[in-house]
Amino acid sequence: MFLIEDDNFLQEVQKKQIDDLLYNMSFPMYFMDHGLDDDGKGMFVHAMLKRPEGETGQRYNSDYFNFFTSCFSMFCSKHDIKVNEILRSAVNCCYNNGYVGTDIHSDHEFEHKQFLLYLNDPEDKETPTIVYNKEETEILKKIYPKKYKGACFDGLPHTFNYPKKGLRWVAVFTFI
Repeated sequence: MFLIEDDNFLQEVQKKQIDDLLYNMSFPMYFMDHGLDDDGKGMFVHAMLKRPEGETGQRYNSDYFNFFTSCFSMFCSKHDIKVNEILRSAVNCCYNNGYVGTDIHSDHEFEHKQFLLYLNDPEDKETPTIVYNKEETEILKKIYPKKYKGACFDGLPHTFNYPKKGLRWVAVFTFI
């Protein structure tokens, strides 16, 4: 399994901009009443680049895309990760919505890679991203959020736990 974790790749100016964004009332987040399909597990999302599947029209959806792409590019450059195309990017903000976590899922039905940039230290430390094997029968890795930590892995089935208190902020990129 391909997996890289790194909590020391961002520049100080990028860290400051992340902090400013999270505490700035002008960073738009939109409520979605579901996380996956119609599961009813609500969360807040800032879609920067919409999924290619089923989308028509403009996929770019945010003035913040270039900033978060620069963070993603720093990680990829440091770890010699080749990117042919960014498929999707978003900032997700999760809270205690009454559920333990998301259903096990893959972000696309075709081969891809996943990059996560954790934007805060959740108050609830038991909010890992849990990566499974293709058959969803074995946990391969639990990735615990840490502010400014990046994690990149094959587009394997995964899930994460919602925080019991506080918020869990993550920038997500999928790519080939």
